[in-house]
Amino acid sequence: MSSIASAKAANSALKLKSPVSVVVGGTNGIGAALAVKLAEYSTDPTIHLVGRNATAADKVIQDMKAVNSTGTYHFHQCDVGLPSKIHPLIGTLSSSIPVITHLILSAGIFTTQGRTPASPSEPNDVKMMLHHYSRFAFIRGLTGSLEKAVEERGKDSARVISVLDSTRGDLGKMHWEDLDLKKKYSLANAANHCIVMNDVVFQRFASQHPTVSFTHAYPGTVATNIGNTLPFYLRGPAQLLLKTMGETSSNCADYLFAGYHRGVADGNARFIDNHGDDVRGKKLATEEQIEKVWKHTEEIVDAKPV
Repeated sequence: MSSIASAKAANSALKLKSPVSVVVGGTNGIGAALAVKLAEYSTDPTIHLVGRNATAADKVIQDMKAVNSTGTYHFHQCDVGLPSKIHPLIGTLSSSIPVITHLILSAGIFTTQGRTPASPSEPNDVKMMLHHYSRFAFIRGLTGSLEKAVEERGKDSARVISVLDSTRGDLGKMHWEDLDLKKKYSLANAANHCIVMNDVVFQRFASQHPTVSFTHAYPGTVATNIGNTLPFYLRGPAQLLLKTMGETSSNCADYLFAGYHRGVADGNARFIDNHGDDVRGKKLATEEQIEKVWKHTEEIVDAKPV
């Protein structure tokens, strides 16, 4: 989109009718902003927020009610960094929401800490859980409800978006024999692995479910409170930088919302930038690479707590 005005105009023209949405990470940041946009550009929406903080969720629900008082809004409290917590919730959502038109995945963390186990019994790094593995689990578990939306409402009625970074994944820097980085962990490696693995599984999801649109998005620098998880001595400078150089979360959400709805479901994953435009020159994974990431991700997601 060439301007925020163009993005807002495109969104206003959508006039979404009774969407049913699940927003994982919808209690703050980009997820919260996208939830509010769903309410704003819809009639009679039903929106399910998933997150940890009930107080933050209450605020987002009030924001949604302010732009659309006819919507129905729910909150599901869950630490989505823990497989032991997300699997029961996914089962509940799948059985209780037969039709889902929008699945938004934005839960994340910004930290300088090294490898941090999600819990004593779930040793995988919490950053990688939030940025990749849990997102995969939600998509895999809810594709039935997404496909049902297409069956009942017609073409292009179901959309999935993962907000992480669709622009900087580097297949050449992947450690293919150490995908969960037990041996070669660093913040840079973890970031690249999560970005690339999002790209890769979206290729597979899109080909397996060609009636559903799958989009990986880059939000750019956004003025959110994500820096609150940094050490105290970095928190202030980070927040100042974000507020000075970052886009507002509302404008970012408008750009992504427009880009997310522009494409059609055709069996191919879509990759959009912080203005909702298609990423140019995107290098796609080979089938061998896709299979390797897919199998690895399933092993992590389906592993029993130790």
